Amino acid sequence: SENKKTKEKMKKCLLFIFSTSLIVGFLTLGLSPVNADVSVTATVPSGEEEPSPSPSPSGGGGGGQTPLPATVYFEGLAYPDSKVTILKFGEIVGKVDADYSGSFWASFSNLPDGVYTFGFWGKDRIDRNSITFAFPIQLLPGTLTNIKNIFLPPTISTDKKYLLPGETLEIAGATYASAEITLFLTPSPKVIIPKIKADAQGEWSYTLNSSFLDFGSYTIRVQASSTNLISPLSQAVSFHMVKEIPSEPEPLEPLVCQ
Repeated sequence: SENKKTKEKMKKCLLFIFSTSLIVGFLTLGLSPVNADVSVTATVPSGEEEPSPSPSPSGGGGGGQTPLPATVYFEGLAYPDSKVTILKFGEIVGKVDADYSGSFWASFSNLPDGVYTFGFWGKDRIDRNSITFAFPIQLLPGTLTNIKNIFLPPTISTDKKYLLPGETLEIAGATYASAEITLFLTPSPKVIIPKIKADAQGEWSYTLNSSFLDFGSYTIRVQASSTNLISPLSQAVSFHMVKEIPSEPEPLEPLVCQ
């Protein structure tokens, strides 16, 4: 039938259409497509039939078709036993629990066709939040779209904001179980910082020796890799190499009217 031929054509071309719209959407929204491994495929579910034309209303006028809803399925990597928050157009639409390794799954059905922006962020075991990983995607009517290989940025924290010469900075966070962490320090240090291996619970840490750092301000970001997948960069955290620790300003006394 003509409908069956149309569906076969859709199955062959949808992968190209959706992969292209993902990359174009990143560029259009100013988002960096650092997670180039995100996989997007779309299919027409077998046995799905096109809706019959609606009967013409009495008195004339053309008939129409009711567009079939779309379904989207997500699969990705977060942190072991963490909570992943899902956003649609910037609004929270759901939360899912990652498993013992950090894998998570979610799906939404009965969606009207159109262009959507979905986002994901995670909260690790000690309540550190990741930045949001967001991307646009186009959903076509009557299709099942699979979006896989989402890799949430690692979480990151430090134990100090100011360092004196010779002190160390403890940097820590969470990522997918046993993933490898690359640390980026700006300005670039005079020594090479080795890769960091997360443990089976996704926890990673690194002790930064300040002896090779000049006075000034620095920014740290990290990126995770696992089974040929690379995450986006984490949020940036800053610290300062100083000659003396600045004193905290004293709290102002409350103003009391006499």
